Amino acid sequence: MARYLLRDGNKISASIDPRTLDAYSYKDKQGNVVNALLSARAERQLLNAIPMPSLPIAARMQRAMGRISA
Repeated sequence: MARYLLRDGNKISASIDPRTLDAYSYKDKQGNVVNALLSARAERQLLNAIPMPSLPIAARMQRAMGRISA
């Protein structure tokens, strides 16, 4: 499962290949690979592919209000 850093600073894990998104991969201080999303489009792609209960609350609210679309 890949770990992603959203543009608002939240981190989430998802079973999505980071090579399919506009992301920069780096290792944090603990040696974990983190994929920082570099664009709004990449963030929308990721968030739309994740089930709603797994999303951070801010992303759930944005999706519910229709701000994140495919």
